[in-house]
Amino acid sequence: MAVGKTKDAFANIAFLTVAESAANTLTFAQLQLTTTLMSEKAALIIHRAEFNLNNINSCFDSTSDYCDLALTVSDRVTPLYDLSQPEILFFARTQRQDFGAAASGFLYDGPRIIDFTNLPGTGLIVPADRLYIGIKSTGAPGANVQSVQMRLYYTVKSIATDEYWELIEARRVMTT
Repeated sequence: MAVGKTKDAFANIAFLTVAESAANTLTFAQLQLTTTLMSEKAALIIHRAEFNLNNINSCFDSTSDYCDLALTVSDRVTPLYDLSQPEILFFARTQRQDFGAAASGFLYDGPRIIDFTNLPGTGLIVPADRLYIGIKSTGAPGANVQSVQMRLYYTVKSIATDEYWELIEARRVMTT
């Protein structure tokens, strides 16, 4: 197979899930790929991400309770909402807001589907050996932990070693 060619004619599906290790605690889980992809220089082109938060009713019991989640290329980023960090691929927040009296508000629920197909190359290109999902809630009562499930649609692209290192270095965000 030639370097730089997409290996897949159709999208693959990956499933990630993570639960907080304790309530209100930043927790990550890594996407586990086959050893073949880990041993060769490859990139994932992520075309679409779908996610679903679990335990919303038990974790959001008062105003301003929220849960952040992010897809990242590192398990060392904090906070998840700081989009100036190049390791964060995308971020979403679900938050409860009350209008005056308790139980009179709404549950703000961020996007559930992220579509990357309008980007150049029909997706977001990331190194195949480092992809994480992170979660952190704030205000979850007692031992109620939040968890998230995510489905990724992706294709695999073989790349040369120098392209691989360029991709790693490309996770820098230009700021003003």
